[in-house]
Amino acid sequence: MDRSNELKEVNTSQIQSHMEKATQRKAVQVLGGILRISSKQLFLGENEIEIDHNGTSYRLRQTSLGKLILTK
Repeated sequence: MDRSNELKEVNTSQIQSHMEKATQRKAVQVLGGILRISSKQLFLGENEIEIDHNGTSYRLRQTSLGKLILTK
């Protein structure tokens, strides 16, 4: 199945709730002024996510070897 154009809709309250729970579990930390988040929390069980940065979309995906690849 081609999932390249498939988008999952997640509302803001779901994201806030998820981040609050992640913070409570220490999945999100601030170390030396830098936000640190577990990749498991970032991907939410998926292998690929899309990041919007200043109006440009980037895809971050996990390989089968556990590496991360960011593409524009």
